[in-house]
Amino acid sequence: MEQDDTPKLTEFDTLIADHKMQLIKAAIPYIPYSEQRFISVYIKFNELMTTMRLFDSNKDALGICSVNENATTADMLNALKVHCNQSEKEMLEMIENFMQVSALYRQYAASSPDSGDGQNTASAGGAFSPMDLLKGMLTPEQQSTFDTYSTLFDTMK
Repeated sequence: MEQDDTPKLTEFDTLIADHKMQLIKAAIPYIPYSEQRFISVYIKFNELMTTMRLFDSNKDALGICSVNENATTADMLNALKVHCNQSEKEMLEMIENFMQVSALYRQYAASSPDSGDGQNTASAGGAFSPMDLLKGMLTPEQQSTFDTYSTLFDTMK
């Protein structure tokens, strides 16, 4: 099964680039080289003018690009994936997985009565940290990345 790597238009692009401009863009490689620069600048100028008109005349037009107030970071990452190549998608998926693991850990830490410092380590009674269990499921590279992000997020608190 072939994967379509054709860049997708964003919702914003659909507002500023009409069908005619898309056709002209598709034709640029076939236009004589001496005219490609002018046509390219014309298209971008046209898009800039359309964008300025959107902001000046119709406040609701850009509203269709806005997400609702309840949108999450995961929603944004999913919207970005449509425009990513395979390696970028994998990176976004790793970020999503990290966010899910972090959320699970926060839920566990909040519900655990002995999680005062958030670092449940193995004790003489045989208790173990769920975070250690989850990290044990990661490859060494993923563990390193996870530790890096954990440190980064801890410094942001």
